[in-house]
Amino acid sequence: MALPTIKSKAFPYRKGSDVSENDFFDIADEPLLAMFKRQLRRVRTWVILALFIMFMMWRRREKQPPSLAPHIHYDEVDWSRFAYTTYATSETYLCNAVMVFEALQRFGSRAERVLFYPQEWDLVVENEFDRISQLLVMAKDEYKVLLRPVIIEGIQTGGEGARSSQPCVR
Repeated sequence: MALPTIKSKAFPYRKGSDVSENDFFDIADEPLLAMFKRQLRRVRTWVILALFIMFMMWRRREKQPPSLAPHIHYDEVDWSRFAYTTYATSETYLCNAVMVFEALQRFGSRAERVLFYPQEWDLVVENEFDRISQLLVMAKDEYKVLLRPVIIEGIQTGGEGARSSQPCVR
């Protein structure tokens, strides 16, 4: 019995073939239909992957904003009976209030907007650094806010009549 001769191969056999890499450019041992099916499997995989990616992008598209509640008749509401109110005791609170009023206008709120602020503040913009007056004027002109000056009463914490950040509005 003769032992089969084993060639030393630099590369293993190709999958599904007993031909080594040295015979790579030779005619394939597998039938043409089998080669076509293998190539078609690769194309099919890429097509399925592309369809999956397109499906995921379609699912992540920007959704429509929710519509108004159909059971509420917004045109029949007496909006003069409703108002959004806020108060500002510092420049930071005033800036936040103006941002809230901007959002209310952007969303189309029909209710009135009222801002309570310390009576020491004025609406006269003296210079470009007078940010409080600028914000008050902006709220009044751009966002149709009713401005109501109030006396702010706070807890006395020091000698010169310093006020706390938690006011009591009178």
